[in-house]
Amino acid sequence: MTVGCKDKKPEPQPQDYLRPASVDFSKGDTSSINKLVDDFIANVNKRNISDASAALYLLKDGQAVELPLDKRQQFESIISRIPLNGCELSSFELQGEKDNKVAVAIKITPDANVETGKGTIKLVLNPVRVNGKWYLTLRDNYAEGIQQPVDQ
Repeated sequence: MTVGCKDKKPEPQPQDYLRPASVDFSKGDTSSINKLVDDFIANVNKRNISDASAALYLLKDGQAVELPLDKRQQFESIISRIPLNGCELSSFELQGEKDNKVAVAIKITPDANVETGKGTIKLVLNPVRVNGKWYLTLRDNYAEGIQQPVDQ
């Protein structure tokens, strides 16, 4: 008896990782994302770290859920220990509904330079759209829907 692979069907790819060739964003999309990012940066600049962390979500099984209390407290603890000399947008790259990069530069020295990165710490946010609404998530190795979690 001969065994072959003729009837073997290819395994379906997870839908979360398939990205259309191009995604068009409306003015409403970019406006929503800009507001979320601007509010986050404003809260960090005012040292309202609790409000900044309250704006963060995570994706769980395709749904946006508030960042759990322990993760919020961890974020707040880390940011509160950093010598904060300002926070501003560093870069903005939208690719789809889940795999985006909005880099925020946290200035840790008075002479920090956002363009060169001197005296800054980069925090990368990942705006995601769930059921037509945008949320801010942190872009990290555990983020759902990220193709390349480590930014080069």
